[in-house]
This record gives sequence, C-alpha cells and structure tokens, in this order.
Amino acid sequence: MKATVALLVLAVFSSCSISESDSASLEVQVREGIYGGIPWPGRPGEFLTIDNSLYDATDMAGIESEITGVGIGIAFDAEDFKAAPPPFGVPDSGWISIITQLSQDGEIVAQGVSRWRLEPEVRWRAEYERRPHPLDSGPLVGDRGGPDEGQICGANWCHSVWRFAIREDARNYEAEALWLTLWRVHPDECLDVCSIGG
Repeated sequence: MKATVALLVLAVFSSCSISESDSASLEVQVREGIYGGIPWPGRPGEFLTIDNSLYDATDMAGIESEITGVGIGIAFDAEDFKAAPPPFGVPDSGWISIITQLSQDGEIVAQGVSRWRLEPEVRWRAEYERRPHPLDSGPLVGDRGGPDEGQICGANWCHSVWRFAIREDARNYEAEALWLTLWRVHPDECLDVCSIGG
C-alpha cells in the first residue's frame, strides 16, 4: 500500500491584486522548470542542471502530501501537481500541518512534517524542490523553535523553510535534499507588487 505523503504548500501570489478576496488561502505546488548553472556542492567549477520533473521517477514523480488541521483534510500527489491545483481557503487562525513523503521504486526515500500558525487574510504558498538549497529563500538564519516549524528565511515574504533528507542511495548527487518553502503575503503589506518565489 502506497504511503500517503502530507504536503503542505502555501499560497504565493505574483501580485497582490490577484485575488479580490480578503480571506486567507493556501496554494501548494512543485517548482518545476529547468534551472542551470547551479554550483555543484563540493565540485569547484562544476554546475548542476535541475528540473524537478513530475514525470521522472528519480525526481518529483513520487511526491505526495497531506494538509491537515483546523477542519482541513486535503491530499495531493504528482498527478494533482501536474494540473497546478488552485489556491484554496484556509482558516484565519489555528495551526496547519503538511505531511510530506517522496517515494522511488515503491519505497519512501524522504519524509517529514511542516507546521505553522495561520493568520487572518494571509495568502500562503508552499513550494517543493529537489535541490542542494532552496531557490529564492534568501539566507536561512535559524530555527523557529517549535516542533516541525522549520527554519527562518531571509528573503522578502519568505516565512519558513523545511529540509527533508533524501535517502543516500536515492539522491542524484551528494548534497541533494527535498525542500519545502513557505511564502506569506498579507495584502496590507503589499504597497504595489509582491513578487514571491517563482
């Protein structure tokens, strides 16, 4: 039986004017696309090309996630992420969790839990990536302190980052990990355009 992966993805919007609603929302997605020229950790002068493909079994095809808390129970897998699921409403308060699992050849090779406290009117976006480090999050400046609350990130609108170790024999290169980045935008904090992540 295939294990269910709880994946919490937060809603990130490229512009504050995307939604007319003042209610809180969450969007979960896999950050696909080809990214070249990434320095290869431990190999000076060599570079990686990463695509986070939902069709590749050695990449993100085995991603599964489950979002729980405050009356929410939603699950996504790679097929769902291919269709780019839209943002959905979440409560203005309480805690929400994402249970994440990544499988290859029928075995779980990475897993973890992410949780954070919801806020009124905030638009959240959660993004998954397989990389040596998360893209666009800025420097990671310490732990948030609570269980499964992730690390504090330094980029604008970046709320938290979680790193899930990939089993050694399932990595494509030594420093590869599964990352979940949570972005947070409140309409009153955007004076013009909020460009978040990808």
